Amino acid sequence: MWFNPHGLGLIMVLLSSGLLFWPISLNSHGPRYVATTGEHLLEGYRRVGKWAFSLFLVLSLLTMFPIQAAVTMVATGLIANLINWPASLVILSAIILFICASILLIGRYPLLDKSMKVMVLVLALSTVIAFAAAVTMFSMTLSCFDAFPRIIREASLIMFPSAKIHADKIYFGWMMVVAAGSLLIIGCFVNSMKILIDVATTMSFLAAPVFAYINYHTVTDAHVPEEVRPSKALRIFSWVGIVFLSGFSILFIVWRFFLAN
Repeated sequence: MWFNPHGLGLIMVLLSSGLLFWPISLNSHGPRYVATTGEHLLEGYRRVGKWAFSLFLVLSLLTMFPIQAAVTMVATGLIANLINWPASLVILSAIILFICASILLIGRYPLLDKSMKVMVLVLALSTVIAFAAAVTMFSMTLSCFDAFPRIIREASLIMFPSAKIHADKIYFGWMMVVAAGSLLIIGCFVNSMKILIDVATTMSFLAAPVFAYINYHTVTDAHVPEEVRPSKALRIFSWVGIVFLSGFSILFIVWRFFLAN
C-alpha cells in the first residue's frame, strides 16, 4: 500500500508543524489590523510597500501547490487505508478535492464553517486514531483549498479593482487551478510521498518567518493609528516569535538535510 501508517506520528508532527506555522504567522496580527482599519490584510501589505505585497504573493504562489498536494496526499492515504480503497489513489485524491470544492461552492462560507464544526465534533468524539487522523487531514485539506484561491482573489482585486464583479469567477478559477496543480503533483509523487512531504514542510518552515515579519511590519506601519498598534510588550513578543520561527526553520533544514540521513 502506498501509505504506510508506521511513522504516521512523525509525518503528522512535521506536516502539521510546518503548515500550521503558516496560518499562525498570518493570523497573529491579521484580526487586529482588519478590526482597526476595516480593510483586508493584503491591502495593508501594499500600503507597507510593493515589496511586502509582491513577496507575500510570490511566496503564496510558490507554496500553495506543494502544500495543497501534501495535505491532500496525506488525507488520501489515511482515507484509503480506512476504507480499503481498491483503485488509484490519484482518483481518490480527485474525489476528495471534488467534495471540498462542492462544500465551498455550494454552501460557501456558512457550509465551510458548519463542516469544520462537525469535523471538530467528530474528532472530539472519535476514539479511533486512524479515523481521527483522517478527519483532521480532510479538515486541513478543506481549509487550504479555501484559503489559497481566496488569497489570490483578494490580491487580484487589489491589483485590478475593476475585476470586483468577477470575484466569484476568480475564486472558482483559482480553485480549479489549485486542484489541477495539486493532482498533477500527487500523480508525480504518488509512490514517493516522503519526498513531497519533505518539500512541503521545508517550504513552509522557510516561508513562515517571512510571513510573520511582513505581518509585524504591517501592523506597526505608520498608516496604522498609534493607539491600536501593538504594545511594546507585544512587539517584543512578536520579535521573539519571529526569531523562534527563524531558528526553528534553520534547525529543521539542518536536521532534515544534514542529520536525518
